[in-house]
Amino acid sequence: MRITLIYNPQAGAASFSLEGFVKGLEASGAEVLVHDIKEDNYEHALDHSCDFIIIAGGDGTIEKIAEKAINLDKNVPFAILPCGNANNIAGSLDVDTAIRSIVESWQQQAFRNFTVGVIRRSYKNLTFFESVGWGLFAEVLQEVKEEKKAAKQPAIANQDKVKYGLQKLIQAVQELQPAFYQILVDGKDFSGYYLWVEVMNSRSMGPQLQLAPDAKHGDRYLDVVLIKEKERDQLEKFLVTHKGENHGDTFSPIKARHISIRSNQVMHIDDKLQPVEEGAEEWSEISLLPEPLRILNA
Repeated sequence: MRITLIYNPQAGAASFSLEGFVKGLEASGAEVLVHDIKEDNYEHALDHSCDFIIIAGGDGTIEKIAEKAINLDKNVPFAILPCGNANNIAGSLDVDTAIRSIVESWQQQAFRNFTVGVIRRSYKNLTFFESVGWGLFAEVLQEVKEEKKAAKQPAIANQDKVKYGLQKLIQAVQELQPAFYQILVDGKDFSGYYLWVEVMNSRSMGPQLQLAPDAKHGDRYLDVVLIKEKERDQLEKFLVTHKGENHGDTFSPIKARHISIRSNQVMHIDDKLQPVEEGAEEWSEISLLPEPLRILNA
């Protein structure tokens, strides 16, 4: 049993012993190749043949490694050790971090599918794992990025990123102006003015916001959340009372296989922003890649 373990030493909630975890895997008969994602040549870890890959880190680490594996057409299972701040992907999959569970999942070939979203535009295709969207979250993400660039972030921004993210969203929700979006959901027209447009691939996104708590991974559907001006107070209440819990389908997500959206607003893909000037007037065609990721310990 050959395992590639890629870890982020700076993950927000890292609390496990790397050395102890590796020894536990080796005690189970595994040959373990360990790579630090902060090292310049960490990508070479994916060049080595292995039975499965363990990713120890937060959502950003998982997304980075999974995307590289997809681009390399490396079709191997993944196991996830959630060590980040929000851990939306691991939370959506309900992963088990016990060594025994990971090894037994591989031995029994007990995989769970985790679908990967794709946004097709004329200039490139982009993958996403949590969500893609416009409006409130993208606007706050842009503001946080500008704060960081100007070195004006408060201490809490590094101490508790989830709490800080929620604070920023709550502060912004009453000031945000609705914008017009052209939207087709499986061919049905939902065009109109919205405060927030989010296409969910996982149950949670951002600071552990369960916008699609009933999302089922591997069912070949995305969940579309459209929040209107009249739902502003409802949205603020959702953010204020939110604690990473399932509050039910507060905003009635629409299950869909193909979504087309055109907007001149800034777009985010997972936790990254896409500049408005890059094809702002183009349609974004959103769907799922045909081959899902295989997750071991979920």
